[in-house]
Amino acid sequence: MTLTIRNRISAVLVVLAISGCTAILPKPETTAFIDATNAVSIATDALLTLLESAERRNGLEAAQLIAMRDQEIRPGTPRDRWFMAFDPKMAVWYSDFSDPPLTAALKRMQAGLAAYAKVLLALVDGTPVEETRDRITKLASNASVIVGLLGGAIPQPVTLAFNVIRQLAEEALQFQNAENFRRLVEAGYPQVELAITAVKNYSPVLFELLVKKTKDRWALAMVPPVDAAVISQTFSEMEGVRVLLSNYLMLLDAQQQALHELKLAAIQNVSPISLQSIADQSDRLRLQAELTKRAATQLSKGR
Repeated sequence: MTLTIRNRISAVLVVLAISGCTAILPKPETTAFIDATNAVSIATDALLTLLESAERRNGLEAAQLIAMRDQEIRPGTPRDRWFMAFDPKMAVWYSDFSDPPLTAALKRMQAGLAAYAKVLLALVDGTPVEETRDRITKLASNASVIVGLLGGAIPQPVTLAFNVIRQLAEEALQFQNAENFRRLVEAGYPQVELAITAVKNYSPVLFELLVKKTKDRWALAMVPPVDAAVISQTFSEMEGVRVLLSNYLMLLDAQQQALHELKLAAIQNVSPISLQSIADQSDRLRLQAELTKRAATQLSKGR
């Protein structure tokens, strides 16, 4: 069928409009954010292996002290009176079914951030909705996780914000265009920024959890006769944890920077990075993540 001139012009305009929407989707910046998030995920998994055992051990010690206090048992006396009983408050530390609270929060939060990044990538790649549906369902879980990290101070606003993000993700996947992508980035940016910042601000707590056992050994070694070898070993272990967390924070900084550049590209149409710099950064982050993982494994062997 022969198209009229008006129909031809309309068809061209439609093609140009579609091409324009596709062209301004910031795939390079989205890819950079994915790479940074993947690097953080690798480092987080390694860190959580150490954190899980440290948090569980510290939680058990604290729970046992509380049990002794509640039953008026003085430290150093036989443990039979509380050890032979079961305290439901201690279930979270003994259970094989779940991680300790902070470990679980960090694990779920990182999974949520990874899901958010993959939803964005699905939009710029044009991935079918069905293949991305499960990623959307993970977004809402971030709300309670961030609230947990922040001490429960702002549960309702954060929960509402992540519900909005989930709804926008559903809509964006149904109508894959630059405007919906922009809305999803704009809505998600402050929440993802909040999540990353929360982890960074919590790093002193992570440090204390990871070195508590080492500090206890150091304190015992300081009691005369002083054990210089143990003291030296504990200093080395604490320095290793300090380096591990510092490397982890550097990866979080890179993730935060990639998020900022994605926001500029999606909302303000500003692209501050080149394809070559993205490739270089991806290689660098992958190497840094593997080095962080290796450092965590080394620390784990020494404990």
